[in-house]
Amino acid sequence: MTQAPFQPPFSEELLSRIALSLVPGIGDMAIKRLVERFGSATEVWGRGELEYTMIARMRKGAARCLAKGPDLDAASRIAERTMALGGWIVYPGHPSYPELLGAISDPPALLYGRGSIEAASGLCVAMVGARRASSYGRAAAEKIAGGLSRAGVVVVSGLAMGIDSSCHKAAVEAGGLTVAVKGCGLDVAYPRGSKGLEERIVESGAVVTQYPPGTAPEARHFPARNRIISGLSRAVVVVEAEMKSGSLITARLALEQGRDVLAVPGGIFSWGSKGCHWLLKQGAGLVESARDVLEELGVEPPCAPGRNASCDEADLSPEERVVVDKLLEEPQHMDSICAACQLPPGEVGRILLQLELKGFVSSFAGNRYGLKTGGR
Repeated sequence: MTQAPFQPPFSEELLSRIALSLVPGIGDMAIKRLVERFGSATEVWGRGELEYTMIARMRKGAARCLAKGPDLDAASRIAERTMALGGWIVYPGHPSYPELLGAISDPPALLYGRGSIEAASGLCVAMVGARRASSYGRAAAEKIAGGLSRAGVVVVSGLAMGIDSSCHKAAVEAGGLTVAVKGCGLDVAYPRGSKGLEERIVESGAVVTQYPPGTAPEARHFPARNRIISGLSRAVVVVEAEMKSGSLITARLALEQGRDVLAVPGGIFSWGSKGCHWLLKQGAGLVESARDVLEELGVEPPCAPGRNASCDEADLSPEERVVVDKLLEEPQHMDSICAACQLPPGEVGRILLQLELKGFVSSFAGNRYGLKTGGR
């Protein structure tokens, strides 16, 4: 994976687009209309105020600022700061801009990033969920994200605490790619304590945002961030979500963008899974494993580099899958596993040994066994 070429002298088109983004009252949709109307960002500047105001929904204040011309010095400082961070900037029409993201109705006018821009253009699946995730939610996220990563799928999420960070970590530990979408500048560590995970993601995947360096993580930024998460992805998997949550906003945006929406079921007494159950009632695909996601997409993606051709659970026998389906990340006693699988102890012990040798299961003191993180 390589980074997008990004070094001075910066192109006039890039600096013109950054300058557009600095104009008060000019958002992504307005920039899109202006560029479509005049052919390029460089051609937007140098027009009369009246010509700008004739463009649909163009405010007079914004038109007045546009008529004054671009602040190329400020634009250059942003580009230089991004480069100093080891980052890059792309925009719709740039050859490295992710094709799926560019096809949505309101693509980010600028995409700032660190790491591999190619990761954001791979076979991406978004995984989102609660910040205050339960142990069940985190375990489910890790298993599914790990399985998708081993199958060569890029896991996209929002770097938040809980489900998001669990997905990113599982993808990294599985040796796969992951893309984190931030609601602040590349140089702003949010949430607290996320810097170490960001650096691990950047090593092979990418961290991206639509906001320039120095931008604080304001609440209004996160719905916009969510539409990037779904916009980059072929499907969105909601792991754990309440009825009023950002994850359901992401699911709605995904549907508007023509993406598949899937959900992981939870316990019937779990308030944190009510949003997932509502999605399932509305027709979302039910997800219990990475295989369910791949089947929903109707694709057989290549394995991640360095893996053999038997990705995910393809190398497990039917009897091994029965045991894997009943295991949790938290260690369980052999008796509990036998009861759940309805198999005799001798057979379960033999299967657990095979699963441990294949790297799916860890053994613990007291005749207890647990499914490894990303083990499915």
